[in-house]
Amino acid sequence: MRISSLITWLFSIGCVGAKGIADESALIGESDRPAWDPDPQTISNGSSSSDIAWTPPDEESGPEPDHYFVTVTSEFGNVVYENKTSIPSIQLTNLRTDTEYNISIDACYDEDCTNILVGEPVQPAVWRTEIEDWNFPQISGESISPLISNAYAPTLINLSELPVNQDGWVLTTIQNDGWSQQVQISTMRELFMDDSDNTIEFVMETPLSVGVQDVPNIIDFTSSSARPIQIDGEWTLQLFISLKASERSMLGSWTSDAGVDQMDLSDEYGGLCEMSSVLDTCGMNTCMDSHAETSITLNRIDCISLIPNTDGFMLMQGRADSADNTPPNLYIAQGIGNGEWAPLGNQVATPLLKDATGGSVSIDDGIGKLYYWDENSGAPYVRYWDPTHAGDSSKLELEDLEGEDRIRHVYYTDRTGEVMPPWHFKVVERTFLSHNSKKIMLATVETDSGERHITFGVLTNP
Repeated sequence: MRISSLITWLFSIGCVGAKGIADESALIGESDRPAWDPDPQTISNGSSSSDIAWTPPDEESGPEPDHYFVTVTSEFGNVVYENKTSIPSIQLTNLRTDTEYNISIDACYDEDCTNILVGEPVQPAVWRTEIEDWNFPQISGESISPLISNAYAPTLINLSELPVNQDGWVLTTIQNDGWSQQVQISTMRELFMDDSDNTIEFVMETPLSVGVQDVPNIIDFTSSSARPIQIDGEWTLQLFISLKASERSMLGSWTSDAGVDQMDLSDEYGGLCEMSSVLDTCGMNTCMDSHAETSITLNRIDCISLIPNTDGFMLMQGRADSADNTPPNLYIAQGIGNGEWAPLGNQVATPLLKDATGGSVSIDDGIGKLYYWDENSGAPYVRYWDPTHAGDSSKLELEDLEGEDRIRHVYYTDRTGEVMPPWHFKVVERTFLSHNSKKIMLATVETDSGERHITFGVLTNP
């Protein structure tokens, strides 16, 4: 017969305040000496993992319990771990960042935990996972030595995840030379990492004569993104660019005839294909046009980012009303056929997040995380996009995105570990990769003068 009494205890771990305030104990606390009083034990804690250990009961008479039944629950009521163990410790992974958890433990006399040690119930043990800390080693204070100067809109495609017999990553960026902007397509074959200071050497190949260029004072690129697609059994590259022409915003696309790692848009004279007007756009397929009369559209498109593991969702930053001078919003657009895209909404585009900028999505073990900048609070946030919440668990749907009650913080720190003030550097775009068990973010950072550069951050507390 199972005895229903439950042994729990207090311990303190982590700090939910400002970055830089250290955890003073990170220990399991002492109780008032009930039947089972665990001695202090060190806790290892990260942004998505925690290792928890406890001291076995020391019974002065009779047999000692040597099994445990452990339950871990999040602050939102989700049971994230429930299992029996014969050792006084557990390792938790795939936890949510910046989230409170509590743990209860039954000390059992038998493997099935039908007979447990009776103790005095106390307050449940509570701790909080750390806030994600992305360290940018190329930034220190107000100075930056970027990976790619005067560039923005990075997108990465992992070639090893495609059946193309190639390794490495395809990197698309927009390069600004001070006069014009051009989309560049590079191939990263290798990364060399120094774990002592988070430095990374990126080995890239960038052809000079492949891509597309805007025309100053006529057309300006605002963002780009790319994805691999399969056509007639062959994998190839699809490139998207958002552009501005006077008061007109457009989204266009090209599909490569040269494989998944390049886009051959050279003009008849060789070199980059140069747009001369909205009517001569290097063979661009028009996906969305702010001047369209029949479909739901956006009157301004500032930023775009394709969302993996979805039915062709694209994240867009912009405005539905050209006269709206409030901060931009984030919208979801979806392909509607014949190469056209439209933002989701009923007769008019409906924001996914209002007053939000710099949105991008990371996928890890099928779980998505939406990173963005909240213009009202002036802080970076992250929300989980969990496909197990609704519908098809193999892909992300709108109903899977967690609500406003589950917003988490995120830290962007410089080489010295100090949080980067947004008036010095603001992370406005990002794309992700994993290498040698490290999570890496390639990001566009914007300076106080409006310059944009591409640099990288490393997650220091996975």
